[in-house]
Amino acid sequence: MATEFETYRLATKRNLLLFVLSFSLSWGDEAAQILLVWMTFLGAAIAMRTGSHYAFDYLVRSLPARAGKFFSGLSQLIVIAMTALLLYWSGEVTVHISEWIMPATGISRAWVYSACPVGCFFMLVYAVRNFVEMICPLNTLNDAKK
Repeated sequence: MATEFETYRLATKRNLLLFVLSFSLSWGDEAAQILLVWMTFLGAAIAMRTGSHYAFDYLVRSLPARAGKFFSGLSQLIVIAMTALLLYWSGEVTVHISEWIMPATGISRAWVYSACPVGCFFMLVYAVRNFVEMICPLNTLNDAKK
């Protein structure tokens, strides 16, 4: 929430300075871009953790319980595979982009691009956790420990 406010405040300050005083913060756009990208990928990871991602589950809910569980598991496996692919390729891009420097801040573009592999790593951890919990519900795991 604080990051969202800071991004909004920075963008507002930049626009007021630019359009009212004809003065521009040279680093304002880049800082807002960095905050927005990081906020997006970390927010996606949080949504994965809490199960808040948008999902088309009408078909799964209309199926019998066993078939619904199968398709939910299949869907979760697809999410895991796609997130792993995105993690790998975004890591590749981040490594190759590291020499590009943002002109106003002097920061490597890799700091912006690294939001994707970091967010994907957390999304992958949470997706695997969600899949394991779907296969072995928590009460089953607690019963096995006793």
